[in-house]
Amino acid sequence: TEGNGFKTTVGTEIFTEGGRYYFEIFINKGQLIKIGVCRPTVTHLEEAFSDGLNGWAIYNGQTRHNSNSTGPNFGSQLTSGDIIGVALDMVEGTLGYYRNEQYWGVAFKDE
Repeated sequence: TEGNGFKTTVGTEIFTEGGRYYFEIFINKGQLIKIGVCRPTVTHLEEAFSDGLNGWAIYNGQTRHNSNSTGPNFGSQLTSGDIIGVALDMVEGTLGYYRNEQYWGVAFKDE
């Protein structure tokens, strides 16, 4: 949609324990985009899924988990035309990212 304000889209795929998953996002427009995964308990879509304890994302060259304002540096700013790959490994407990087929590495590891 057009206009200012935060927009959220959540997929319908359920990730199960012991599985390995990969999906890609094509950035058609914009650059301040949070991309990641969340638990099914995230239902308040007026705020970013990664602002709370149940979501993990990359955003503007940083990671986001349980924060809407700060996170460790990771990757770089996303731009229109980028294809972002998301690799969730529920066996190893990792969440990794790709940008335009270049592996950025693991952004989050379950400890």
